[in-house]
Amino acid sequence: MPARRRLSPAYHWTDEKTVAFIEALAATASVSAAAAKVGMSRQSAYRLRARLDPEFAAIWDGVAVLARRLHTARRRR
Repeated sequence: MPARRRLSPAYHWTDEKTVAFIEALAATASVSAAAAKVGMSRQSAYRLRARLDPEFAAIWDGVAVLARRLHTARRRR
């Protein structure tokens, strides 16, 4: 069996990346943009969401709703 390739630590979610992702999600209202901002993929963000406790998903949902409302309000001005 071939040895498993170890990924660089840069490809792992850390507490700092998770917080920065939520901050970027609040600023952009885009999962793809927020994940890219912290050097991760949209798919890995959704895997993280599924892996962490339900409280994280609730925070994500709340931030996303507020961000969309803010972006919508800004466009109406």
